Amino acid sequence: MKIYISGAITNDPEHREKFERAADAIKALGHEAVNPVDLQKVLDPATTSWEQYMQVCIALLKVCDAIYLLDGWQNSKGATREFWLAWSHNMVIYKHLGEVAEL
Repeated sequence: MKIYISGAITNDPEHREKFERAADAIKALGHEAVNPVDLQKVLDPATTSWEQYMQVCIALLKVCDAIYLLDGWQNSKGATREFWLAWSHNMVIYKHLGEVAEL
């Protein structure tokens, strides 16, 4: 199962570590982790707007089977947008890693 990781990135200096920990845990359960923070390796933050990042994130989310919401996701405009998209497409929504079953 492809699981998209969603949470606050902007204004969270620890976002990279949080997303990486989640990705590692999802992979350890036998799933594919789709980590939007990895986009910063491809799209330069100095020349890519927030909305441009969101366009790519939404495209990534649409090819996933589920979304995993990191703690505090409700405080993120982007993660809230991703949640509602996942909900409207009847995707599996995880709020705790314990909910993600092993393959």
